[in-house]
Amino acid sequence: MVIDFSCFPGLHRLTSGLMTFLDEEEVRLFEETCSFFYNHMLDRLAVSTSGSTGVPKTYFFEKSAVEASIRGTVSSLKLEGVKTALLALPLRYVAGRMMLLRAMYMGWKLTWFRPAMVWYQIPEVDFAALTPAQLVRNVEVLNRVGVLLLGGGQLTARALELIRNRARGRVYQSFSTTETLTNFAFRELAPAYEASYKVMEGVCIRVDEESVLHVRYPGVTDGEVCTGDLVELTGDNAFVWKGRKDILINSGGLKVCPEYVESLLSEVLPDRAFVVSSVVDEVFGERIVVVIEGDGSEDAAKWMRQIDALYAEKAISRAIKPLEIRFMEKLPVTQTGKPDRRKVRTILNRS
Repeated sequence: MVIDFSCFPGLHRLTSGLMTFLDEEEVRLFEETCSFFYNHMLDRLAVSTSGSTGVPKTYFFEKSAVEASIRGTVSSLKLEGVKTALLALPLRYVAGRMMLLRAMYMGWKLTWFRPAMVWYQIPEVDFAALTPAQLVRNVEVLNRVGVLLLGGGQLTARALELIRNRARGRVYQSFSTTETLTNFAFRELAPAYEASYKVMEGVCIRVDEESVLHVRYPGVTDGEVCTGDLVELTGDNAFVWKGRKDILINSGGLKVCPEYVESLLSEVLPDRAFVVSSVVDEVFGERIVVVIEGDGSEDAAKWMRQIDALYAEKAISRAIKPLEIRFMEKLPVTQTGKPDRRKVRTILNRS
């Protein structure tokens, strides 16, 4: 479906059209967003977290905060000349809702796809926001999107290779939270590559004694927000992400970020769904394991030899190396498609 927001659209007709490919909740959220933006029937925008890092929460934002966030993103990514955009994210979470609101605020012509992992025909557009999983399954977007913004998941070695070799335009990875009303920092992936995220103009960051990132976004956040992310500052306004504090693995007193280990193992398992987790261990407290999606018929010893070789080649501490490989026929995921780490760990330790 294509919606031209350069002029006020017929909302009743749009709602009827959306009912043909969106579920009831998504249509309701579209109507609420229209009421918030066009009719002022809602004085605050409600957005909910996914619950992937805890109990789902709902946050409320004034229109001034929404507009400040949109202006910040447009300025940071140089989107002033954008005319067309693609929406393929669910409205129930902040990334999809803000993509819709950017189109309304900026007057873009928006192509709206049902949120999915695979599409059969992708139009040429100036701007799109997708997840890394959507990118890997629809590689042709790299040739059809002028500015691509990725968020909502980790980038694998496979995804980075595709971006570097096939991107036609600019590609960025966002750093965001629901509390900051989507992104507050970016790093460029193509045509140049940046390892560090750089915060948007006006955003203030700091780390506490545990290396947890805190952010204050004037005009958007109500004071300072603790993100729960472990980072390393590489400058006053830049940082490298290390992982989530709330899912650290404590192995022999060493706190290990599973996301960091996963980024290493993506070289060995570039095309496999897997997650790094832990099982209870009488000696170490927790033992690091890598869980691969599959029926268990593959040669786990072969992969373990490749992991050993990788750690030796890159001189990576063996203290953060998985000690075994396990298989799950289907890895559990959250509603946003991220690994459900709590459920994986529960299944492992129950078995």
